[in-house]
Amino acid sequence: MTGLILEDAGKSVDRNLLLKQQENVVKALEEIWNGVESGDILVECLPLLRSARAVSCPEIGRKLRSPEIDHVKIIRDLRLLVNTFTNVIKPKCSSFTR
Repeated sequence: MTGLILEDAGKSVDRNLLLKQQENVVKALEEIWNGVESGDILVECLPLLRSARAVSCPEIGRKLRSPEIDHVKIIRDLRLLVNTFTNVIKPKCSSFTR
């Protein structure tokens, strides 16, 4: 998604494509959330997962829908989200489901 935002900054990518990618991120977050609720997925920091789901993703979506996209802020938010997942939330399959 960050690549699309960078491409949009230079060539004005179709806004619908950006919004579709954002929907895919939201769906992936919902799948992780449902996996955590069912016990299939473990995370290191549930409050940050909750925050990403309830605040970060909707905020990125709002920024993508605004008339003037601030590419720098959206890219920063996406990188923060990715780094948060990689280094703090760390979703992984539960050993109980194997």
